[in-house]
Amino acid sequence: MDKVRANLKNVVSTVIVKEIEKQIDAAAISPGTEEAALLIRW
Repeated sequence: MDKVRANLKNVVSTVIVKEIEKQIDAAAISPGTEEAALLIRW
């Protein structure tokens, strides 16, 4: 997640970085998020 946060600043407007970080934080604490990401990547 740290890499994603660092890369955000190079990809999106600084105006929406805070909102995306809120979404990342919400996803990080949601049950099953990591498992879902692993299945999608597979």
